[in-house]
Amino acid sequence: MSVERRDPPLARAARRARVVVPVALGIAAVLALAVAVAVGRDTAAPVTPPPAVVTAAVGAGPAGHPVVVLGASISAGTGSTPEQAWPAVVGRCLGRRVVVGAVPGAGYVATGRGARGPVVRLLGEADLPRLDPSLVVLQAGHNDVGTPDPQLRAAVTTAVETAHREAPRAPLALITVVAHAGVPTEAARSTDVTIVDAARRADPRVVVLDPLTEGWTFPRVADGLHPTAAGQRVLAGHVLDDLARAGVTGPGTCPGGAPAPA
Repeated sequence: MSVERRDPPLARAARRARVVVPVALGIAAVLALAVAVAVGRDTAAPVTPPPAVVTAAVGAGPAGHPVVVLGASISAGTGSTPEQAWPAVVGRCLGRRVVVGAVPGAGYVATGRGARGPVVRLLGEADLPRLDPSLVVLQAGHNDVGTPDPQLRAAVTTAVETAHREAPRAPLALITVVAHAGVPTEAARSTDVTIVDAARRADPRVVVLDPLTEGWTFPRVADGLHPTAAGQRVLAGHVLDDLARAGVTGPGTCPGGAPAPA
C-alpha cells in the first residue's frame, strides 16, 4: 500500500518562500539595472563638441578682407600665447585684422590635436568665401615629416587648389617646414622640397616662405622647436620681409619698433 506523504503546512510555506525570494530578487535586480541605465542616460553629462578651430580675429584693422592664417602650433602660439604669436604681430604691424585657425600637430596630412586637421579641413572651417580675405597663409610641414612623398604631394596640391577655389582673389602664401634648432634632418629637407614643389606645380604664383632654405633663426623654448614670445616677433619679421619682397604687402609699421629677423 502506498502512502501519500503530506508535508506539514509550515514546510510547504518555507519551500514556496525559497522559490519566490530568488525570483523576486532576480526581478528586482533587473529592474534596478534598467533604472540605473535609464538614470545614467538621463543624467550623464552631454558630450561637449570640440571648440571651433578658427578663432576670433585679432588686430584692429578693418573687419572686411582679413588676413587668414591656417596652420599648426607655430601659428597657434605654442611656447608663448596666441596674442604673442606671429600672426597677431604681423596683423599689428600691417594694421590689418587677422583670422587664425591653428591646430597643434596639424599638417597637410597630419590631423593634429583632436583630429581637427589637416590643412584642407581648416580651409573648410574657415569659410573663406564668407571672409573674402585679402591674403591666405598656410603654415604647415613639420608635422608631415616622414609622410610618403605621393601622399604629401597630393595633400599639398589639394590644399592649394582649395584655397584658390574658396578665395580666388586672395594671394596665397605658404610657410613651409619649421624644423628643430640645429642642422635640419634629411627627412625634414625632403618634406620641405616636396611641399614647395607640389605647391608651385599647383600654382606657379604661390608665395613660398621657406624657413629651411632661408635659414630662419629665432629664440625658442626648451623643446627646441617653438618660438618664445621674442622668437615670435623675430618670426613675424621674417614673414613681413618675405611678403614685402613678394609684393604681397607693404613693409608695415610695427608698434614699438619693427621686428627684425635675427
